[in-house]
Amino acid sequence: MTTNTLVEGEYEIWRNDQWRVTNHVLEEVADPGLAGPPYWIRLSDLHHRDWPRQVCEKNWVDPVKFVEAYHTAAEIAGFTPDEVELQRVLSGAASGER
Repeated sequence: MTTNTLVEGEYEIWRNDQWRVTNHVLEEVADPGLAGPPYWIRLSDLHHRDWPRQVCEKNWVDPVKFVEAYHTAAEIAGFTPDEVELQRVLSGAASGER
């Protein structure tokens, strides 16, 4: 059984059904029925342009929920997301191009 745990000094800031943002990471909300650790990205690494495409290519990811979480995490991390790339990712997911 996998759960999301907080490390010392970490706290949750925001959450939707699939993702949460802490003061350290953007992290998948773990499904207790699945084995393995939740998927996560350090906020300090989130500015790399390929994250949205890379994450949304995974068949278990809801792209709309990820982009929502990504926007929140970007704001907390202090950078502006590439909106053109995010729209490209969402358009590709909507057309089945994962």
